[in-house]
Amino acid sequence: HLWAIILAAGRGERLSRAAGGERKQFLRAGGVPLFWRSVRTLSRIPEVQGLVLVLPPDDYDRAKALVDDCQAAEAPGLPLRLTPGGARRQDSVAAGLSALPGACDAVLVHEQQHGVAVAVQSSAVHVLHVTEVSPLRQYS
Repeated sequence: HLWAIILAAGRGERLSRAAGGERKQFLRAGGVPLFWRSVRTLSRIPEVQGLVLVLPPDDYDRAKALVDDCQAAEAPGLPLRLTPGGARRQDSVAAGLSALPGACDAVLVHEQQHGVAVAVQSSAVHVLHVTEVSPLRQYS
């Protein structure tokens, strides 16, 4: 059972400064927050059976409200779990891993800000480049 974790808990300080203080993951592209574009892309991969979205802990309520709005307009079609992230990227990964169901035996960790995902199954680690224009486009 493959699940994907989307890391969207960062501060995005460089882009935030350029965007008038708005967090990167909340910026809109194509009418939806950037994190929702990752939800869309990963939910279209047939092997992915569920998603964990790791959100900013200090802006969790706002992020959850945005997720609720996005889900009302466009449900991802598979289970979506939300969890607050941590102070550091590794803390956010740990939070995402803790939110996975017990039946999950493989995980894809997607760093939304970098367009990179890491798939882990057993002891093998594979790095995948996941962007809106990558080969994953075929799942659109």
